[in-house]
Amino acid sequence: MLCTKERPLALLQELRFLPLHARREFDLLKRCMEHEDLASYIRPYREEEAQLAQLYFTPDETQELLRILQGRAELFNVRRAAAFFLVSHGSFNATMKSFAVKGWDLESQLRKILTASRRLSRVAVENMDGIELIRQRDSSGTLFYCDPPYYMAEQFYRAVFPPERHRELHDTLAQCRGFCVVSYNDCAEIRELYDDFYMLAFKRSHPMAHAEGAQYAELILTNYDPTAMLPQMSMFGGSGAYEGMELIHIPERSRRK
Repeated sequence: MLCTKERPLALLQELRFLPLHARREFDLLKRCMEHEDLASYIRPYREEEAQLAQLYFTPDETQELLRILQGRAELFNVRRAAAFFLVSHGSFNATMKSFAVKGWDLESQLRKILTASRRLSRVAVENMDGIELIRQRDSSGTLFYCDPPYYMAEQFYRAVFPPERHRELHDTLAQCRGFCVVSYNDCAEIRELYDDFYMLAFKRSHPMAHAEGAQYAELILTNYDPTAMLPQMSMFGGSGAYEGMELIHIPERSRRK
């Protein structure tokens, strides 16, 4: 997402959205470019963006964009970002291995980019072993959400995660001072491994099955009593994909209140 802030016009050109054909699209582009203060970014590609603006926009529109283009950061790899965006959008269930037919229009795509940029604006991304990260960041006020490769489905992931890593993850979370939430496929091995956690069971749609109405059984595991969060399991309101969720297991001894 960085390059959408550094070279927005180059990105739209690479995505074949330029030239624009409506003022509404131009105004949306402006709002997308203006949504945060970019003065701290370096400016070596301002001239290239200005040349693109002059190529695709009227003189008045170009001046509007040039005022926004102050402070654009260095281009890391616009073409790579555009290619990733296209492949991710066009792949089935965002797997980037198979492809589905989807609608493609400028307004919806710009809104997705803008929404993702806003949500990630205060997010710190760390590249290290997840279990080691949990050990380093654990505190009484920390909430860990873990989405490991599903058990006996590791072949669908790039990461190597053999059975002993599932055990190591559990043992690490079991010792946490913070709050832990883990999502898994519903299988006997995981139910046994996380017997000391609360278990919530539900079924969700299974788009990877390529069959209408297919469902997939999953578990939400917590080291604290999760009943208070059941009325709203979606950050967008409502229960959404978690309809029918039920508490199926209470550990004999709760690790947290």
